[in-house]
Amino acid sequence: MATRRSYTAAFKLSVVRELTENSPSPSVRSLAQRHGVTPSMIRKWLSNQSELEAAVALETSGRKLGSGRRPNTAIDSALLQWVKSQQQSGKSLTDRVMQEQARRIAETQGIHGFNASNGYIYSFKKRNKLSIGTGNKKQKTKPTGVTVQVSQEAETIERDCMFGMDIGLKNIKCALVCATSGNILATSSAPIQHDTKSLESEQNVTNILFAVLSAVQALPPSLRGNIRSIGICGVMHGIVWWHCDAVRQAVSEIQAGNGTTRSWPWSTYITFLDQRCTPAMLTEWRAKIQLANAAATATPFGIEPFDVCVSTSPIASGYGLATFAYMMERQPSDIAGYDACGTIQDFIAFALCGHSFPAQNCMDVTDAFSWGGFDINTRTWNPHAVQALNLPAHMLPTVKAPGAIIGQSSEVAAVLCLPIGKPVYLAMGDHPCAVMTAMAQTRGPADLNLSRTSGTYSEVKWGHELDL
Repeated sequence: MATRRSYTAAFKLSVVRELTENSPSPSVRSLAQRHGVTPSMIRKWLSNQSELEAAVALETSGRKLGSGRRPNTAIDSALLQWVKSQQQSGKSLTDRVMQEQARRIAETQGIHGFNASNGYIYSFKKRNKLSIGTGNKKQKTKPTGVTVQVSQEAETIERDCMFGMDIGLKNIKCALVCATSGNILATSSAPIQHDTKSLESEQNVTNILFAVLSAVQALPPSLRGNIRSIGICGVMHGIVWWHCDAVRQAVSEIQAGNGTTRSWPWSTYITFLDQRCTPAMLTEWRAKIQLANAAATATPFGIEPFDVCVSTSPIASGYGLATFAYMMERQPSDIAGYDACGTIQDFIAFALCGHSFPAQNCMDVTDAFSWGGFDINTRTWNPHAVQALNLPAHMLPTVKAPGAIIGQSSEVAAVLCLPIGKPVYLAMGDHPCAVMTAMAQTRGPADLNLSRTSGTYSEVKWGHELDL
């Protein structure tokens, strides 16, 4: 039996810093081989970086660990006192300012090399129940280009309506549809501001939320009060990560216009346009998936096994699972600390419901198939593909059939000007929604619907119920 080794906090932190501070950053696998540990150990240390920094700082100061006291009590106390004094004087506070002050406090207390990471500041605010705004900072300017159209029918009589939202790459579009006649009562559109420093394939989720707020606010309040259900669709293939139990509070601060200096509990949204996965990487991953599937389906006596590869959606650059695999391998620090992921429409639906647990994160089969690695026969993630890509299966969303209700709109929805207590339906991809709309509106020969968000096409035969 192999002897189990124990590693000091200083050793763990030094390995993590090799991964996060070197340029170019080494891969997790190569770093694990260099230090004689497993990749999973490094990922675990990375997720606990703030605790490791605290432990090393306390060891350096000569304090005893494991006595049951909260780490960095002295720093926490001094920093909290300073924060309160700044708030009382009406001064602006950002996470960066707090980090710099925490480092100064540590130096005065003889604790050298204290990093005051983003994780430490996040934990500090959570421990002390702080909601740090930016004081005198002006409210974020609403984006220009917001448009709204209201039908004559909507102006004559109040009617119950259904709310729909489409999350695109450049705009948020909303519609209110009469629940009885099916007529469109009002529509609105708001542009998504794109950060000039970001890649074309990446978007700021906070900017998307601001655009959602602008688009919903543009709709007539009298109609918004009659909303009885909420549906969402959006661009397929893309991926965003988030920290579940912090989303509700963070979105609640959006309307206050706290700006971009806050450390939000979600990642950058990486769209289907992303090309970071090279052909060589994709070839290697596909080979691993094929080998894993072959090993799992091997049968004795030469019996032909069922080919799982045929029923599993492929991976490609810009597809969710491939992007996830790349981030785990090459940029793990960028997604450390998150416990859920999904498409941008999954995230918005999760937030509107006020959910706070990873188990509440859901995705429909169309978006799951667009991510790659999804077995359409079993309607689950292919476990062999997930394992071959070294992905944490517990972070992947639960897959459900279209039409499922995933929760009720919460106070978070109210922040975005939507009513509370209305059923929120499972979000879907924009292409399948377009196909289903066409099916509902016509009974003639089907048109071929090509979408730049799908990369594939579907031929729909009428006379048969569409099985999603």
